[in-house]
Amino acid sequence: MAIKLTREQLLQPLQQVSGVVERKQNLPILSTVLFQQEPGLLRLTGTDTELELCTFITLEQLAEAQFTVPGRKLVDICRSLPDNAEIEIINNKQDVTIVSGSSKFKLLSLSPEDFPVIEEEMPLVECQIASSKLLYLLQHTQYAMAQQDVRYYLNGTFFEFFGNRLRVVTIDGHRMAYAEQEVSEQDLPATKIIVPRKGISELTRLLADEEGMLLLKITRNHLQVSINNIQFTSKLIDGQYPDYRLVMPRKCDNHLVSNKKKLQQALQRVSVLSTEKFKGVSFELSTNNLTLIISNMEQEHAEESITLIYDGQPVAMAFNAHYLQEALSALSGEDVKISFLYNGGSVLIEDVTDESNLHVIMPMRL
Repeated sequence: MAIKLTREQLLQPLQQVSGVVERKQNLPILSTVLFQQEPGLLRLTGTDTELELCTFITLEQLAEAQFTVPGRKLVDICRSLPDNAEIEIINNKQDVTIVSGSSKFKLLSLSPEDFPVIEEEMPLVECQIASSKLLYLLQHTQYAMAQQDVRYYLNGTFFEFFGNRLRVVTIDGHRMAYAEQEVSEQDLPATKIIVPRKGISELTRLLADEEGMLLLKITRNHLQVSINNIQFTSKLIDGQYPDYRLVMPRKCDNHLVSNKKKLQQALQRVSVLSTEKFKGVSFELSTNNLTLIISNMEQEHAEESITLIYDGQPVAMAFNAHYLQEALSALSGEDVKISFLYNGGSVLIEDVTDESNLHVIMPMRL
């Protein structure tokens, strides 16, 4: 039996699923989307064997069947059709025919038995969370994830469930981002996992478009999120994440408090003279005053002073300006507190009114 639906019914779910379909791969089956028909429901699945994304479309009078269609080609066909176009998809086993108005396309169909579907597992943790809470945790930490680090466990995001809260941490060796939220009314099993970079990127993109409550499941090997008509699954990284508590500076009795926007704008202005190879910015602190200084290899110099709250002794430090900007951008409040030790070491950056979102940066030597 042919599948009949409109362009609008198919295009958005198909685009969501195609986000995880590999453009370049060694297995042709991974370039396809799996169509699974059952009475009243059409399920679309895309995978790269590490991630899997399924969407569900409610349709009447569907007989049970399954087949594959080249994902990117089908997306391009749907995009090219006029708004509200009627589409008919006919499964011919060896190929699939797409008919819409006077347009007709025949696409190769590979065996659905070869499509790698992630098997269901018993959950270790299962809870419902507002999508905005999980999105907050990811958006405020993912910038500090490592990229292609030989310490493979750093190329992901650390999740830790404790009590009724979820803590999310990222570390790349030069900086750390930390955020936590209450995610359940009841205590959850203490669980620690590492979600790979691509899984975090796809999940963040998905949650930015989907609102409401989501169902989060953690199994031995996977993280799974179900929201609206979408089910997202990511494999986990098998490894031991470093103890983030050791990264946090201890007993910082020196603090400066600044308006975040004012500090960001001053950093942006002096960073005009930074280069791709050199992004260092000097901090020169004195009573209620901070001077930002950048000098580059062309003997050019930028300097700006801002007023803030600081009553400690004069001190000079240096940071990667890009790292500092990213940490400030991940904070939500109007005022930022920066805590440090006089004898060097890492620096703690946080909102004045929110201790659940912390950022740590290692200083530079100029």
